[in-house]
Amino acid sequence: MKLLKALLIILFLTVPALGREELYNLFNGVKTLKIVYSQRTKLPVAGDEVSLYEGVIYYKRPLKFRWEYTKGANVLIISDGKFFKSEIEGECQVGELSNQPLFPLIELIENPQKFKRDFKVKEVEKEGSIEIITVKPKYEEAFFRELKFVLKKGRLKEVETLQEDGTKAKYRIKKVIRNLPLKDSLFKITPCK
Repeated sequence: MKLLKALLIILFLTVPALGREELYNLFNGVKTLKIVYSQRTKLPVAGDEVSLYEGVIYYKRPLKFRWEYTKGANVLIISDGKFFKSEIEGECQVGELSNQPLFPLIELIENPQKFKRDFKVKEVEKEGSIEIITVKPKYEEAFFRELKFVLKKGRLKEVETLQEDGTKAKYRIKKVIRNLPLKDSLFKITPCK
């Protein structure tokens, strides 16, 4: 009986650790990446307004990314690794990337160790081949209150976000293509008009 209790305690302590490491190692060996997603956002207003979007994320080491919405919104965020440009519904801004917080998914892809320092694993749930890893920021004044990464057989299938203002978004990952050739021109920053 004591052996069974010891085994259950060890299992209880190692399952979250296994989930954590799986999350941190999700993008090992990635030099470039293309993620096609759909997004459902629920705003905390009367009637809980729901918006549907689609988009694509391109990523290239080190820290070059292009996050664009292809349906539902006019949003484009580009980084050339040093600077970023955001065009959101007609508003344009260019600045140094080092002064901006990264979206956690980009941080996880770029630097899992930094992600590990910035976020703590709150909970790991496992149902068959589905694993849900819930993380919370370790720092004050974070934009996100909570993030959930949904993995199926070790592959990222969804990212759910809960912002401080109560806005919820679910990014359903439709396709992930690793290490495809991406030209640097895809991440070229042009001046705002």
